[in-house]
Amino acid sequence: MEAPGRSHAPGPPQVVVWALIGTAVCAALILSAGSRSGFGLKTFVTPGVDGPAVAVMHRDFPGQTLPLGIGHDGQQFYAIARQPMHWHAAAASLDRPRYRLERPLYPWLAWLLHPGGGGPGLVVALLAVGAAALALGGTALGTFAVQAGRSARWAVLFPLLPGAMIALRISTADTLAAALLLAALAALERRRGGPALALAVAAVLAKEITLLALVGYALAARRREAWVAVAGAGAALGAWYGAVLASVPTTGPQVVELTWPFVGLAHSLRWWQTGQDRDAALLTVATALIVVSAAGLRGGWRTPLGAATLAAASALVVLHWNAVELTFNSARTLLPVDAVALAAVLSRPVGRTQAGAGPDAAPSVAAPTAAEPDSGRLVGADPSPT
Repeated sequence: MEAPGRSHAPGPPQVVVWALIGTAVCAALILSAGSRSGFGLKTFVTPGVDGPAVAVMHRDFPGQTLPLGIGHDGQQFYAIARQPMHWHAAAASLDRPRYRLERPLYPWLAWLLHPGGGGPGLVVALLAVGAAALALGGTALGTFAVQAGRSARWAVLFPLLPGAMIALRISTADTLAAALLLAALAALERRRGGPALALAVAAVLAKEITLLALVGYALAARRREAWVAVAGAGAALGAWYGAVLASVPTTGPQVVELTWPFVGLAHSLRWWQTGQDRDAALLTVATALIVVSAAGLRGGWRTPLGAATLAAASALVVLHWNAVELTFNSARTLLPVDAVALAAVLSRPVGRTQAGAGPDAAPSVAAPTAAEPDSGRLVGADPSPT
């Protein structure tokens, strides 16, 4: 995929073209897999007969059967997108209302495309936002490559990352969050403070864990615009959390995805040793190798993108095993780590090294086989918002 002999790097339009090619491939695979489920369009928001949004699903898809089990997280983003301005009404279809409402950007954007309530049109809107996020993430990743003298074809990689494909299949916010994070980091690399601030705010409102990478970048870059982006994102996230806490009364624990350091990873290792969810184990190993390439070779961790990679990966230390050991959850949990690590690798100039950086490493990530989220242990497990 490299073009070491070129003196002129391809322009942004070529990056966009390759990002759209990757998006089209991903969408074709996911739509093909979903069409074989036998549950129609609603399969892309992964409801279940025992799921929290079952009443909404029966109302919006009358007379249609639902898959067995509790389903997955897409049904809850769907429930929020039906009426994002009426939190109390949406809360009735959420298993942990405060926690679920803390990630509003994805359902907001879907509602803007389809403000007329639920049904097939809203499912299409959620898919459209997910596809747009694939293209944005691919464009951002391709931009890092092009600026380092690499081929624009690297833009095709982001939409084919396992986590991005799974997030599109089950309609969750992970791809949107990772894409906005990459775009924010790309803006920071070019010292465009205004766009970086706006993109950082959007990223944390899609998924709060993206703030870790932004903080890591700011600590290493030591530039004003990076800290402004972090401060703005943190303030926006805090203000939204405060609004949700004040207006959505609820009882019981809302966050069950955190545990003591390394407990989740140790539990996951024991689970994988039994032969379960081996794909999650392979994805974790692949991510570790990419992180080492991005941040561990010859002091690459001292660079802003290397530091952002390590900061993003640090979340794995305290995450619950449900977010790590299951294939569909693990791939989405690892997506921001993979995305930032690949940006760090690709941003190293071709044919020479940056100060403290190692030789170029070109990762190879194979497109996964699209799987059905309505089968196996996934359906019987607790939905994880990670």
